Amino acid sequence: MKPGLAPNLEIGRNARRILVSKWIDLGRLSLHSTKNSILIRGMLQKLPGADAQITPEYVETIYQKLQAIPGVHNVNLQLDNWIRNSATGSWINAETAQAAVQTRLREKDSSSGIYELR
Repeated sequence: MKPGLAPNLEIGRNARRILVSKWIDLGRLSLHSTKNSILIRGMLQKLPGADAQITPEYVETIYQKLQAIPGVHNVNLQLDNWIRNSATGSWINAETAQAAVQTRLREKDSSSGIYELR
């Protein structure tokens, strides 16, 4: 930690550095660091022109790097486009998860004799 910088300011600075190094668009996120915790809300998206796509593994790498910041006790990612599976701990794209739920609901409705008219 740099001398003279308050611990939470240093944590926030390091968190932003990690996100920038991964080409994440900070304009789509809100980042707060208080009481040795990091809270990030919003859309996790790459900067325009960045090559690689965001994958579950990519999100997990970012999460782990944030947890490894000295002094951090808790990282809370409240992302609009990524959900953490509470059972497995893996990251799921929110659009993919929503599509899977819709498919399961349609399958359940058709197997129960309830049909949706379109």
